[in-house]
Amino acid sequence: MVLNEEQGIKELRDKRIAYGISQGKLAVASGITREYLNK
Repeated sequence: MVLNEEQGIKELRDKRIAYGISQGKLAVASGITREYLNK
């Protein structure tokens, strides 16, 4: 379970970087704070 969660987080991060989207912009688009996104 933890491995799948970590893999999903890594995939999301890789896609975010590939699209050139900052953590802040992703958080705003998702309706959450950047701090919450990093948890």
